[in-house]
Amino acid sequence: LPDVRNEPLLDFASRATPSVEELIRQEVLRIRKGGPRRVVPIIAGKPEPVSSSSKRFEARNPSNLHEVLGVVYVADGQTTSDAVLSAGGSHDAKEWAKMPLSARAPYLHSAAKILRERRMSFIARMMLDVGKSAIRADAEVCEAIDMLTHYAAYAEFLEKLGNAMLFS
Repeated sequence: LPDVRNEPLLDFASRATPSVEELIRQEVLRIRKGGPRRVVPIIAGKPEPVSSSSKRFEARNPSNLHEVLGVVYVADGQTTSDAVLSAGGSHDAKEWAKMPLSARAPYLHSAAKILRERRMSFIARMMLDVGKSAIRADAEVCEAIDMLTHYAAYAEFLEKLGNAMLFS
């Protein structure tokens, strides 16, 4: 079986400078400085046009309901249908479906690497978006990294096992 190790939790008790808490605090301030994010439906990598009459909702910090974190525009039925048709018929979707498990694994490893590199940002966003404590948000990020590395390792392992069983 693959040797997959869990992502270690951050050490919130460490006396390192800057502390984990300070790094997260800086990231929260950076996010707030950027102001509310505007999120629109995207089809085939292109933002869909929205208007003042488009249905939308405000994402608010549950710990401070006066703080608007983002404005999310909701896709209507036609936009949703267009997105599904575009995704299902795309060259990328067809190539992914044909791709062997071992060829998919690097994408999962890459996603895990991005989560590690942006860990403080993901923690800060969870704290702001859903009111998680820093420790619990860190555990969520670690769990996502673990899932990606686990599936990548087992994709490679299962392909080798399947080929060995097929050709033995």
